[in-house]
Amino acid sequence: MNSTVVYVPSAEMSEIQHRRGVLPSVKRGMKWFGVGLVVLLSLGFAYQRVGMAIDGRNYGPRGQVYVVENRLMHIRCEGEGGPVVILEAGGAAESLWWYGCAAAC
Repeated sequence: MNSTVVYVPSAEMSEIQHRRGVLPSVKRGMKWFGVGLVVLLSLGFAYQRVGMAIDGRNYGPRGQVYVVENRLMHIRCEGEGGPVVILEAGGAAESLWWYGCAAAC
């Protein structure tokens, strides 16, 4: 078996490494940045889900369930008499968003 060992002076070695460029270092950095971002997003998602589960257990929904036209509705009623004002929270909102308006009526 013939094996040849070639001595490369350090000045030439740095030139060879310089010619290779910074692209491998940038790729490696971007890979680790992506991995770190995925890990942070996963931890944030898990933290939010655990927090929501704990809050749901400690603070139940406000109001009561009523039957309206053969459908169950979760309603929070305040005050007496009339007129009747219905404040509906849409989308991801909840009844606390209307708390200030309901108190002023």
